Amino acid sequence: MKLFSIIVIIIVTLLIFEDVSTQQVFAKTTFVKTVDVSTNIDVPEGLTFSPNGLKMYITDNTGDLIEEYALSSAWDISTAAHAGSNLVIADAQTDVPEDMEFNADGTKMFLVDRDGDVVLEYNLSTAYDVSTAVYQSGANADVSNETGNPEDIVFSSDGLKMFILENEGTDTVLEYALGSAYDVSDETYTDAFVITGFTTGTDAMEFSSDGTTLFVSHNKGVNMYNLSTAWDVSTGLYVDLLDLTSVIANPKGLAFSSDGLQMFITGTSDAVHQFQLQIAWDLFSSPTSSLQLFPPHLHDEIKISINSEEPIVV
Repeated sequence: MKLFSIIVIIIVTLLIFEDVSTQQVFAKTTFVKTVDVSTNIDVPEGLTFSPNGLKMYITDNTGDLIEEYALSSAWDISTAAHAGSNLVIADAQTDVPEDMEFNADGTKMFLVDRDGDVVLEYNLSTAYDVSTAVYQSGANADVSNETGNPEDIVFSSDGLKMFILENEGTDTVLEYALGSAYDVSDETYTDAFVITGFTTGTDAMEFSSDGTTLFVSHNKGVNMYNLSTAWDVSTGLYVDLLDLTSVIANPKGLAFSSDGLQMFITGTSDAVHQFQLQIAWDLFSSPTSSLQLFPPHLHDEIKISINSEEPIVV
């Protein structure tokens, strides 16, 4: 009988990966600060900023005013000071001003008239200075066929689409095609998106800069929707609700910084509230990464003695 001593090397390959990128951590929007604006405003409604974040505008729903504030530090509402260059809206134009919006260079301003179911147009002789606004009679957009209670207005980045928030009956975002950029008098109704999720008291909306995300504020907070086709509201899909009831009662105006990392909301508390996002234009996610914990690394040597006269193949 022959004795074979064989050293067998057993190699075990162990791969351990953890794909952290699949983990989504929600509620990554955090409250930052609040600024009281009750000294100048009775009922803050609409909220808008200049593109550089150095001016803030609030529509006073009962005072028929658009109040302008100067910020010494961009997008930091704690540095806001009343500019004194307000726009007093004549009763002949509207008694119930809602939200407002500018064109791309700030030389035109558009104001939602809730009672008249129209969008009013103003020319500004000095860009983003609302005190220089002059009402353009005959240049209004009539949206009365589609809405009996318009609340907010937003334009696509190229100015060729106009969106109106309707909150009477079924809460809806209405989409209009414009014959030329920011010409609201040449509007054609094209589509609509019925708001899903929580919808009580919907009052304002905003889009991400690329038109692929829609945000709608209401009595409980803010809904977020993803659009599979940019600036096409009919492709909207509900994502989630950011509950803000612990911070603000009845959110009204809604705005974002140009980089999508700051969110601002007005409400019935006569204040402006600021929130920080961890990811631009995303209320619920945090930065993620992939991590390889262990590369291939493990081996062992085992000595085996076999008593056999037969050939052994190992």
